[in-house]
Parts: sequence; structure tokens; C-alpha cells
Amino acid sequence: MKTSFSVYLILFLLFNTANIQAQQNSEDCLQYDSEAMKLYYEKKYKESLVYMEKLVVCYPSTNNYYNTACLASLAGDEKKGFAYLQEAINRGYSDSLHMAQDEDLAYLRSLKGWKQTAVWMAEVRNRLYKEIAKIHVACPAADLIPYKVDNKWGYVDRKTKHKITEPIFRKASFVGKTGSVVYGEREILFDCSGKILKDEVYMMPDGAAYYPRYTSSQQLKKGFRTKNGKITEYASIYQEFIGISVNYGQLYAIVEITSGKYALIDSTGTEVTGSNNCKKLEFYNYGMDSEYYPDDDKYNDFFIFYIDSMGNAGLLNNTFEKIPLVGISDFQKPVGNGFEREYLHLIRDYVYLKKGNKWGLWNSNTKKWVIEPEYDEIQYTERTYDGNYEDDYYTGNTIALYFMVKQNGREFFIDKENVKYIPE
Repeated sequence: MKTSFSVYLILFLLFNTANIQAQQNSEDCLQYDSEAMKLYYEKKYKESLVYMEKLVVCYPSTNNYYNTACLASLAGDEKKGFAYLQEAINRGYSDSLHMAQDEDLAYLRSLKGWKQTAVWMAEVRNRLYKEIAKIHVACPAADLIPYKVDNKWGYVDRKTKHKITEPIFRKASFVGKTGSVVYGEREILFDCSGKILKDEVYMMPDGAAYYPRYTSSQQLKKGFRTKNGKITEYASIYQEFIGISVNYGQLYAIVEITSGKYALIDSTGTEVTGSNNCKKLEFYNYGMDSEYYPDDDKYNDFFIFYIDSMGNAGLLNNTFEKIPLVGISDFQKPVGNGFEREYLHLIRDYVYLKKGNKWGLWNSNTKKWVIEPEYDEIQYTERTYDGNYEDDYYTGNTIALYFMVKQNGREFFIDKENVKYIPE
């Protein structure tokens, strides 16, 4: 067996909190997984297989197909065992060493049909390599843009909009001198000519876990204490202590005063004029900001978005002057994949603002629209760069920025000129 499905499902739930049906389905999946694992450890393999087969329908991941094959093997079901194992391999399972040592597959390994697993793996590998070999571009590969169809990724030519590869990958990176695609549980590193550099088991990145450097204090009546520019504790009178940021050497915090009402305070607990009773407050400086790194506003770009008690949106600049944003109903800080803190300033100019029920790109320096609102979502910002995927993904020189958007149910990248990178 591989890792229990629950860890991945929890991540799935986190990114689907707005979808009630998705939550219900996920809760069902968690129940199936829990029952399957419980019965597995009780060595009731046939009963466990029943729940695993429900789980693989509920959430058909490569890992779940492999685990279902394991339970079918333990239950002595040759037909189901090989059928689920073949599907796991077709979906990208490639850990042949684990398969050869997994005691749960001992029964299947004892059968003549086991030799066919090597054939299945070779067929999948050849199909993947053939698709990647279609890539023949100049380095760095700034004209290679990922596109998405039915949650699968491929590459499209930036200039011609012609498909370079079919959308068969679970993930596809932007490409500098090298790039990476993920297929099932295998990650393949390749260069600009489509040459395979590495093919290995894909390890899902750990979810980022941030631990605030402060705790609430019963002794503090208001405000917060600092040590070496970092929060150590804050007053327990606030319902929530959201985070802190620096402005010209002074620390400020966003706090929840009462349920759903927020204010900006200084270190003594004094509310900044005009910031009280807001429905939403959010820091927007990309120095080492917020509760994690409050000691260095590296780019001196401090301002705060707000939505006041009347639903009017705007921002507070570095003198706490209110600048209204007429017609804006919501805002979101740009999310950047592949940006270290020192590179976050590359994306900070392009804020996601909502007007009515549509999102657009807004320049935080010029205070003007870059792209008028027309999208259902703007999900994150990506970049092309001139380095190697493994070495320079976070540090290579940026060539261009791209924005993943959603419109009429379809997800695709656009650039700052609002060119849509959808295969023709």
C-alpha cells in the first residue's frame, strides 16, 4: 500500500471550500478511506476492498488505483488486482522498486500475469517520451506556454497558438533552459530540445506551514510587544490578531475588534484614524511583510486595502490617507508560483480587483487598470525565466509574466496585453 489518501483529500478540501457539492463528495471520500484503512489493518481485505472501490470512483487518483490493486491482491482477486494495477500504471504510477517489494502485491507477483506490468510501464514511458520529444524550441523557451484542458496540461506555441503537445500531464512548468512535467506519480525533467534529463517518482510538495512568532497575553490591555522587530505577544482583547507589517520603522497590526469588524492599530493599540469598523483589511507591501517577516519593508511599498462598513473599497497609503476605488467589490493579493521573497516585487504591481462579479488586473503603482474586469477568476501569476528548472526556478532572470484566469468554465494563461493562450 502507498500513503493513505486522507492527506491528499485534506488538501483537496482546502481548495474547494466554496463548492458545497465538492465538500460533500470529499467528506464521502474521507469516510470511504477511513473505513478501508480500518478494515485493512484488521486484515479484513475483502471488506476493505469494497470501500476502496468506492473511494477510487469518488477520487480516481493514481495512488488510489494502486492501493485498490493491493487490496484486490490481498483478497486473492487476480482479475481486479491486475485491472487496477494497469490503470494505476496508465495514470503514471512508475515506482517499480516499491511494486517489487510491496508485500501487499505478493499474490499478484506469484502469477504469470505479473510480467505484463513491465510491458505496461514501458508503453506508458514510450508514450510520454514521444509527447515530450515534440518540444524543439530555442533556449530559453519563452515561447512555450502551458495550457489546460479538463485538468490536464500541455504546451502551446506563444506566437502561433498551435499545440506543441497534447494535454496529458498532471502539471507542466514554464520552461527556461529546462522544464518539468508531472504524469501521475512521475516527474520528468527535459530540456528545450525535448531530451529527457530525469524521470523519477514525483513527491508532492509539503503544504506551507507558518507559525506566528507571537502569542496572546492576558497582561496586555491593548497593543503588542516586540523583540528585535518581531512580535512576541499581543493583547487578548482582540478576537483575532491577523498580522503585522512595517512602515518607516513603525510596526502596525490588523486586528479583529469584534466579529467581522477589523481595524489597524499601532504597537500601543491605538487605532489608526479611518481604519476602524472595516469589513476587510489586508496588507499589500511585498517586503518581508505580514506576521512572518515584519522587520524589513524592503521595497518601501506599504499600503493597505480596505472594504469599509458601507462596502466601499479603497486603500490606505503610507500616510494612511484613504484612496477610494470606485465600484470595486473585492480584491486579492497576487499569488505567485516560483517567486522567492526577494522576487515578489516582480508581481506586486498587478493586483487582482473585482468589479461587480468580474475580475481584472490593476496596477498598484499607476492606480490604473491593466486589464479591465472580464474574468470569473484570476488564480495566480507565473513567469518565464532564463535558467534551469531545478536550479533557477526561484532565481533565474524573469522574461515575462503570465496570469492564470478562468472564464466560462475554462482556465488559461493571459499576458499583460490580455492575449489569451488557448490552442487554435
